Amino acid sequence: MKLLKNKKVLLVGFIVLLGLFIHLYYANNLPLTNDESSYLYDTLNIRNGLIPLKDFLTKSLPFIYLLTLSQSIFGNSIFVGRLLMIVISLFTSLLLYFFARDMLGKKIAIISGLIYWAFPLIAAYTTQIHTEPLQVLCVILSYLFLFRFRVSKKLHHLLFSAIAMTIAFFVRQSSIVLILLPALFEMFSKILFKSKFLKLPIYFFAITSVLISLVTIFAYNYFGGGRTLELVGGGAANLAIQEKGSLGIKEIITYPFKFGLEAIVEANNLFRDGLILLSFALLTLFYYFLAKRNKIEDKFKTYGFASIFLIFIFSMYQFRYHLFSGLWKVDMIPQVNLLFLTIVLTLLTFSHVTHRNSLSPKYFKIFNSQFYKFLILWIIILLGIYLLWIKFRSPYLIEFFPPLLILFSIGITSFIEDINLITNKVYKKSIRLILILFTIVSFTTSFYMNKNIYFTGLFLPAEVEEITNYIKSESPSKDTILTALAILPYLSDDEVIYNISHPAWYGYTNIRRDVFLLYFPPVEKLLELLKNRRVKFIIREPFTDASYFRYKDIREQMEVNYSLVKTVGRATIYKIKDE
Repeated sequence: MKLLKNKKVLLVGFIVLLGLFIHLYYANNLPLTNDESSYLYDTLNIRNGLIPLKDFLTKSLPFIYLLTLSQSIFGNSIFVGRLLMIVISLFTSLLLYFFARDMLGKKIAIISGLIYWAFPLIAAYTTQIHTEPLQVLCVILSYLFLFRFRVSKKLHHLLFSAIAMTIAFFVRQSSIVLILLPALFEMFSKILFKSKFLKLPIYFFAITSVLISLVTIFAYNYFGGGRTLELVGGGAANLAIQEKGSLGIKEIITYPFKFGLEAIVEANNLFRDGLILLSFALLTLFYYFLAKRNKIEDKFKTYGFASIFLIFIFSMYQFRYHLFSGLWKVDMIPQVNLLFLTIVLTLLTFSHVTHRNSLSPKYFKIFNSQFYKFLILWIIILLGIYLLWIKFRSPYLIEFFPPLLILFSIGITSFIEDINLITNKVYKKSIRLILILFTIVSFTTSFYMNKNIYFTGLFLPAEVEEITNYIKSESPSKDTILTALAILPYLSDDEVIYNISHPAWYGYTNIRRDVFLLYFPPVEKLLELLKNRRVKFIIREPFTDASYFRYKDIREQMEVNYSLVKTVGRATIYKIKDE
């Protein structure tokens, strides 16, 4: 028994070290996103004494100030910023372990925490300098204290829970649905399961709302006027509101309708994965009825059938990638990774719809627990929000990971328990071998997928370093650079023109000119600077090409005063000509 325990400890230790290696590898090798670039430059603005939202555009102030602290201590560095994210990921894994342990026991908790920490797909998302990982940490911390308050009745647990959720809200405003989640859960439990309604979520919601209101009032006075709305949400609509400096009745009434209209226009995107979702539904329904026979061998025959069927469906769905040919090519890795993840998730979905009569007492209790239902509603609420969200981005998936991983861990432990019940030794060994094979393939393809993916508009750290070193060598003094990739002047100790550090905002259209000028210089001002030779370097890349460089006058001015000196990746560097 002691030897077995030592083996488990060694295995956990190995996975923890493997997760650390993966995070550090990604920190050095993942392409740099424009969001990462913007957040890092924002820290420089703060250290230069500028006030966020008042002097420059930014978002997620708790995250920005935490990032500023790390950059102030250790210096301007992409790696330092990503190292902060690794620390956040590690603490999130620990909190996820404690959260799941309190509700479901150690085995499920350990699996949940280790997957969050070590699985490459999650490690890639949580290593990049984005706001979502900090939001997830705060949300888990909040729910951990909230569930502990249900048992302890200690007020400081409730207060800590509300504070953590308040921080989560100001990190990302999508947390507002998670503030409401406990109350919604109690309401649904009362209606659907005739459970006793608990007042705890009402207290939690009230205290959190008061804290958010107090912070907003303080921010309104500090940052000034309508710009405070960006702190508490508003997005593109906030820009349109800025002209008045406050919310008007017209904006309040018309914005939801405008949002709804845009959502309808974009609704076709919701159905592009319908074939895969349909296969989930059909196979789950088929398995549910087959599971009534209560035979372990039948379950695994169904798993095998499901795998073959899903491969067939997926290969038809992704026919343009020629799934069954050229699997060794790098550009095929994302498709293989997605295929295996789809199969694994489908098989684990089956473990959650197993007929209750075929469950052991332990899992019968888990599947019928309030916490299990809470996890399901957590996912449904997030799905509901993002089905209405027009610009869904892949980093938002991080918000789904905590409940998904706990459910995943419940499924995998139930799956393993089923394997142990198989009486045929050869059959049992074969199933274990297949499970190990699926795990290895999913893990490996996920690692290589994130290692090799190189999206348009992103720059590898090595490319950023090459561009930065070139700028430093050509211009040791402090100069002005025109670029939307703010990480370049950030690392070369130069200035980005007019503090243009958030290129994502360029995409908004139909915004009045005087409103737009609150945050961005007019083309005329930019043109004047170029004519007067005030800008030494221009670095063009996909974002600036879609904004300022679409104007003919600016392109002509570049031809007159600037010459192309270097191309690195997707970036073209222009230097002012000698007079």
